[in-house]
Amino acid sequence: MFESKRIFITGASRGIGKALALKYAKRGSELFLVARNTDDLSALCSLINSEGGKAHFAHLDVTDREEYKSVIAKAVEVMGAIDLAFLNAGISYHTLFAEYNSDNLRETIETNLFGVAYGLEYVIPVMKLQGKGTIAGVSSIADFRGLPGSSSYSASKSAVSYLLESARPELKPLGIDIVTIRFGFIKTDMTNKNHYYMPFLLTPEFTADKIISGIDRGKRKIQFPWQMVLVTNIIRLIPYRIYEYFSSKRILTK
Repeated sequence: MFESKRIFITGASRGIGKALALKYAKRGSELFLVARNTDDLSALCSLINSEGGKAHFAHLDVTDREEYKSVIAKAVEVMGAIDLAFLNAGISYHTLFAEYNSDNLRETIETNLFGVAYGLEYVIPVMKLQGKGTIAGVSSIADFRGLPGSSSYSASKSAVSYLLESARPELKPLGIDIVTIRFGFIKTDMTNKNHYYMPFLLTPEFTADKIISGIDRGKRKIQFPWQMVLVTNIIRLIPYRIYEYFSSKRILTK
């Protein structure tokens, strides 16, 4: 039986974060939603509340450490606790080393990696006091190797996966479960700008269902679609020279 939860979601104004919010609202959970786009957040919360749900929102730039700290405190003040935190906010850019600018890496790391790291820093103390809780961090199947054209994204998501993997055994004795979410291509504003073939493209709604199902079952890793998980696991093992040859032909996708 699903237990109503008090849920915190970053990047909740659109895409997967929005889909998660709508689905959990229908299940009776109380939500605290954050993103940079407060207009979209306001509209989303109004919709949820008009349908009998309970949702609150606040502005959050996940790269701003002090704002993150104050927003977590506000979420606890409003909801009384955080049972489940989705650290979901992320960005992606297509980058080529022939025109390399490290500012792109800095921005991507600050959003994708430190957006998770700051969440851990401020949510962990809350859940330690509660004696329980779940933190779900969004990584990507793109963490499997360095991908041409997506160097910053691959680097950031690889770091997220290892960060969460390191945290899991340390926090388990404190009653805090760490969940790593890895998926392939999702039809969102972020992928709409891609001009290449994206196999097994999924909707945010389907993605949210898969994530929620995995959370309900207590999975430590939620990863899909299975076809891409299988292929990327195999590609991890092939020799570098072979990988380099095929990736240079852009046969591999992010």
